[in-house]
Amino acid sequence: MREFFHIFKHYMMRTLRRPIIWALYIALPVGLTLINVVANLGLGPGQPGPVGILVTLFILSFQFFSSEVLYYDLFTTLRGNVADRLYMSPVTKNKFFAGAIAWSWTFSILQAIIIFTVTYLAFPDNPYPSFWLLATMVLIVSILAQLKGALMPYIAKTRKAADGISAAICFGMMFLSGGLMINFGESDFAQFLMSRSNPLALGWSAIQWDIQYQLGFNDGRSGDIMLNIGILAAITVVLLAVLIVLGRRRKA
Repeated sequence: MREFFHIFKHYMMRTLRRPIIWALYIALPVGLTLINVVANLGLGPGQPGPVGILVTLFILSFQFFSSEVLYYDLFTTLRGNVADRLYMSPVTKNKFFAGAIAWSWTFSILQAIIIFTVTYLAFPDNPYPSFWLLATMVLIVSILAQLKGALMPYIAKTRKAADGISAAICFGMMFLSGGLMINFGESDFAQFLMSRSNPLALGWSAIQWDIQYQLGFNDGRSGDIMLNIGILAAITVVLLAVLIVLGRRRKA
């Protein structure tokens, strides 16, 4: 465990000492969330709970964007002389990845807590999702996002290429889930796209159902919510298995 905590502390201090990280992954998400909430406060009654729904969209979306912090560091660590020293050290690859991912996960959870707390204090008189559901979604989605970040050095040759792939994945998920304020209609296929086509859609749609239920817009979809949680958990397990297999087959 000593090696695990050493890696965890190393990446924690590396993040805390870089003001640009706090600006891009804490201040910017909070600012964008507040701006969008203010811009949508005038939505009509046909849009239930705009504050709670928008806040959770931004919280879950930024989980995937914040995984960039992890693969930025991994591209530095897993290349050149640094990588050679790592592979000659007593730290195993499993402990290295576990420590790096654990800090990135902790940082992303901190990001989610800050976004929610600031928004809740600014707009307390609005419906928000059940705490247990929001916490569950953030925990699962954050782990999934960190696995996505850890996979980047294996599927992209450069950090620039990884940036492009990551952006395409993040904005693609937002588009398919309706997060870019694009409604695909009421057909079964459209509802599938916006509720189960990708991890963001799975998490966000479950939270929307919960808020709408609180406001009396549906008769409860606890079965659908639990199904979405189960699918997210399964995706996380699959990505973890892929990371383990790639890590064993490739040196860097």
